[in-house]
Amino acid sequence: ACKTPYERALVEFLRVTGVRVGELVTVKISDIDWYSGKVSVFGHKTMSYRNVYLDEVAMIHIKEYLGDRTSGYLFIGQRSHEQLKTATVRDVIHNISERAGMGQRLHPHIFRHTCATNIVKRGGSVSDAGDYLGHKDQTTAGRHYVYKGEEHILNIFICYINSVTSTHNFAIFYPNTFCPFQSRFFPLECDQ
Repeated sequence: ACKTPYERALVEFLRVTGVRVGELVTVKISDIDWYSGKVSVFGHKTMSYRNVYLDEVAMIHIKEYLGDRTSGYLFIGQRSHEQLKTATVRDVIHNISERAGMGQRLHPHIFRHTCATNIVKRGGSVSDAGDYLGHKDQTTAGRHYVYKGEEHILNIFICYINSVTSTHNFAIFYPNTFCPFQSRFFPLECDQ
């Protein structure tokens, strides 16, 4: 139901990152590491940066959408060529859902719910889903004692998001990374 590279790139970005629409519109092209797929996202709710990752499918469609553009906001208005507004993202997703004949109004936030649900359905925990989405741990241990490093988010991506859509071997970018979910070192073949 996506008619343009812009629409497909937008859907793929939301699908794989699970970002909030307010976070999506602030992402700049320079926030993306095209080599590893890592994207630095500023969370307005948490007032902090976190990393999410793009899989091969998303990178292909985003690069197609960008064309020769190498700077500025990742997603810009099709007519204004300025920073995309959150209302525009909502309208685009609604239009795509209408063309797909879904029979209900979809919102960008459904991609966030779907991302979290898929992490859990593919073997991750609810805590893993919350960590990937940037939720702050509200338990005493989580707030004061437990440190979950960047490798934890990368492992969630590799095992529960990237493994379904890609054959991309992240060992190239993160050698000797251990995936605790699968109890083995890369190259990773996460169980489905």
